[in-house]
Amino acid sequence: MANTSGNAGSFRQETFTRPSLRAAARHEERKDVTGRGDPARGISGRVVRPVPPLVWRAGLIEVPEGWSADGDWDCGLEADYEAHVAGVRRHGKVGDDLGLHALLQFPALLPVENEADERRMLQAAVSFVDRTHGGRAVFHARLDRDEDGRRTVDVFFVPTYEKALRKGAKASAVSGERWASLSKHQKDLAAAQGLPVDKIGRGRALQTAWYEHLRDEMGLEWAERGASKNKGRDRVEPEIYKLRREREAAEAAQAAAEQALADLKARQVELSRREENVLRGEMTVRTLISQQRYAEERIKADRQALQRREDAAAVEAFKMADIRTEWERKAAASEAQHAERLRQHRVHLEKTWRQQDERERALEEREKRVASLEDRDRAVQAGMQAFLNGDIVKVTVNPEGEAQLWPRNGFNPEVLKKLISEWRAEVVKWLQFLQTLFAGVEPAKRREQAPTVIARRQRRGMEMD
Repeated sequence: MANTSGNAGSFRQETFTRPSLRAAARHEERKDVTGRGDPARGISGRVVRPVPPLVWRAGLIEVPEGWSADGDWDCGLEADYEAHVAGVRRHGKVGDDLGLHALLQFPALLPVENEADERRMLQAAVSFVDRTHGGRAVFHARLDRDEDGRRTVDVFFVPTYEKALRKGAKASAVSGERWASLSKHQKDLAAAQGLPVDKIGRGRALQTAWYEHLRDEMGLEWAERGASKNKGRDRVEPEIYKLRREREAAEAAQAAAEQALADLKARQVELSRREENVLRGEMTVRTLISQQRYAEERIKADRQALQRREDAAAVEAFKMADIRTEWERKAAASEAQHAERLRQHRVHLEKTWRQQDERERALEEREKRVASLEDRDRAVQAGMQAFLNGDIVKVTVNPEGEAQLWPRNGFNPEVLKKLISEWRAEVVKWLQFLQTLFAGVEPAKRREQAPTVIARRQRRGMEMD
């Protein structure tokens, strides 16, 4: 048979009565011995860390309000039950059983790393029980987080169904009434799987449905169904389980009594041995007294020698104090000198940085001036070339003292605009000079002499004579 340890989950359930529901509430609040333990009786409880549980109530998952690690809070289990069964009818033959308490175990290999994983498990358990029991079956569910195991969910539920009226029903019957039934939905589930509808068949059907829920609804494709038990029930009845526990407790108590008797006998033997040791010890008391006196004399001599060493150490300490004081004085002087050198170095660096900044600013200004002169030179060269080529016919000055360039017909106005934009004064000055120089010269001869004039200007530079 394949080993499914770690890959399989399990579904176990038992009915609860009013007393067992109260006991379950006390256990949830950690007011019982099983939960909190009893150190005085040597009983260790399940609690290993002070962490509140996650509780499903009325469709919400939350940490209980007012939770306290010492159990001083109300989990609301009984109140949730009363609210759930309000208006639900029950058959008179059901006895003391009020509902069902299921323990849904998730696979041990399922990662649980944070609260989101815990909430997912709690909601999955509630959804499974509701889905397999007609819906609206669960009234309270809990995931304990203070125990070693963190993959078990307690679900409390009362399955209900709507009972249809039959012909000849009593006049007091109401259509649509909800009735409680602890076995109806589970019998239907077993029949749908082709299993007997007794307790064993219902238990196996629930186990199979839980495996399918883990695989299909939660996406745990690696999950496996736990192997069915060999020719027997899937669970032990509460009464039989209780008898077994009582027998185990009695056997444990008997074993403890036998161990206590053996410990008592061993203690008696130990006491006898100690009495013999005391008798033998009395015979050596005189020897010990003599040794004590000798030891006292040695201690006195050692104390005197120690006092002498302490006096010498005190003198040495005074010397070391003087040496330390001198060293500290020299160290302070050296530190002051080092601080002064650092200050002077800092001043020198700051001066160097200021000089460097000034040189950089001067260089930037020079570059700007050179760029400006180059722009002016290009504008003047373009204006001279336009005049010598005959593109600019003449230069006049109006009565207001403003210069005006007269282009030939068809000359590009954008080029003219560019010539008289930023360097208008320089361009006009050179054009007036050329106009005077070439007065009466035909445009064709101007173009012939243009290279010579421009070259001469390039040699002479940007300034006029």
